[in-house]
Amino acid sequence: MSSSVPTPEARVLIVTSEDIVSRSIDTILAPAGFSVAQVFTAAAALEIARHETPPPDAFILDLQSADVDGVNLCRELRAQRRITAATPIILITPRAGTRAMRLDALRAGASDLRSGILDAEEFLLDLQARLAAKFSVDQARTDGLTDTATGAYNTKGLERRANEVVASAARHHAVFACAAFVPDTPVPATDLADLGDKLGIEFYRQARTSDALARVGPAEFVVLAPETDAKGAARLAMRLAAAVESSVNANGGSRVRLRSASYALAAPPAASLDPLMPVARARAALGTIRST
Repeated sequence: MSSSVPTPEARVLIVTSEDIVSRSIDTILAPAGFSVAQVFTAAAALEIARHETPPPDAFILDLQSADVDGVNLCRELRAQRRITAATPIILITPRAGTRAMRLDALRAGASDLRSGILDAEEFLLDLQARLAAKFSVDQARTDGLTDTATGAYNTKGLERRANEVVASAARHHAVFACAAFVPDTPVPATDLADLGDKLGIEFYRQARTSDALARVGPAEFVVLAPETDAKGAARLAMRLAAAVESSVNANGGSRVRLRSASYALAAPPAASLDPLMPVARARAALGTIRST
């Protein structure tokens, strides 16, 4: 049996109320280097999917045991923004599988349905192949320039865009500014990423096409605004904060307030200016997120 596992170490969550099912899978995966955990209910699995950072690399769901409805749980997991389409979700059942069972599983977003007695080597090799593909997708996203959840630049994309803004400002003898934003209401640490996704989507909708929006933390955003002075930056920060608050709060739930700060160059920059200096100044003026 193969003993290799894709790197980084793969983390697998087994969702079943049957210890014997979990132990049988653990005996296949643990010797191959997987980190295996078990929860007993669908609610516990969803809590991990929503709040654990990063979420598990793969899920193995009991098709039907006490407190676990594998098909519905699979559908709910696929609805989570943090669970990517490349994340393997495999349903298992000791019963003989039917075509209808398999179609139900696939419609719910399952990667596969395994029925009857598991062929240990085939199961391991298949999961390793699926995870190798997932890690390739994850790496491509990491190497990219944008935050996949919101469409904003990530920190790498921000640095590249900031270099372009500085070069253009130096060449055209223009100034530019940066505005920064964080939630001003206390936010549980476990909810920051989900809130950041919602905020980022709204910032992306509300920001001007000429501005560069970046996500620099779970719920922290900055906007680089070319050809914008201090007064313009202050107006931009107020307008964006108000528009994003209004849109997010219109969807119900806990009301969110945003805190903003801005920094603008007083004179056109030299080409040698640190492109992230205005970002650092705006973020320093902003302060930190208050968590609960």
